[in-house]
Amino acid sequence: MASTSASLIGRLGNLNDPASWQEFENRYRPRLMDWCRSKGLQDADAENVTQEVLLRVVRLMQRFVYRPGDNFSGLLRTIWRNAWIDWVRSNQRVPGGRGHGEETLPPQLLAVADDDLVRHLEREIAREEVHEAMARTQPLVSERDWQLFLDVDIHGRRSADVASERGMTIAAVGMAVKRVRDQVKQALAQLRES
Repeated sequence: MASTSASLIGRLGNLNDPASWQEFENRYRPRLMDWCRSKGLQDADAENVTQEVLLRVVRLMQRFVYRPGDNFSGLLRTIWRNAWIDWVRSNQRVPGGRGHGEETLPPQLLAVADDDLVRHLEREIAREEVHEAMARTQPLVSERDWQLFLDVDIHGRRSADVASERGMTIAAVGMAVKRVRDQVKQALAQLRES
């Protein structure tokens, strides 16, 4: 899953750049729709929440000035959460229920806005941050070390197998992976500080 690159964020400020907006929508619409469906929303409601999030991003980007190091993912998380909470609040009563033709949404759906969505978004944003940290780290390390890191840390291969295939010692593989891992952690810390 690709991260929200700085160049894409910068281009979103230009509402006359449909390719950038399409790229953004292609990246985020499926995530939003999947999450809404996982909470039991019908497709039409999931589409409404998703569309509201995207519209809020469009409105924000008209005045947002991105500076390298800004935490756009955190901003997106806030927009996403607020759109969900607003939808839940505006739909607390739905037709077809008991009494006067209305029923209240189940309490677990209301609680999702404050609990499950935040956890889901935090996982998504953390994943994005790791991808961004990796993208920042890759040009700073050798191709060999990067591949070793991918093999061991990302693809979960055993260091012994990788070392054997490459004619290296296990210790050399471990040191190379650790160097890259440390740089990724440093880049991640810098992202989170901003």
